[in-house]
Amino acid sequence: MRTITASAIAGFFASFFSLPFDFVKTRLQKQTRGADGKLPYKGMVDCFAKVTREEGLMRFYRGYVYFSCLFIFVLWDIRC
Repeated sequence: MRTITASAIAGFFASFFSLPFDFVKTRLQKQTRGADGKLPYKGMVDCFAKVTREEGLMRFYRGYVYFSCLFIFVLWDIRC
């Protein structure tokens, strides 16, 4: 049981810290040129800054709470 709990905690923190970078990577890969021919983001730092300013810091974690709660319920079910 300790192994499962340790794995769950490690997975939580790994996904918590890597999710913003994955979000930015996806935004950069999916960006398209506007009517003026320019891309919306110049790079990773620019994307982080614009998303934080325009959409808020929590935008990086959209859907994360649902996933975490689902995982906790699965872990609870295994424990019981």
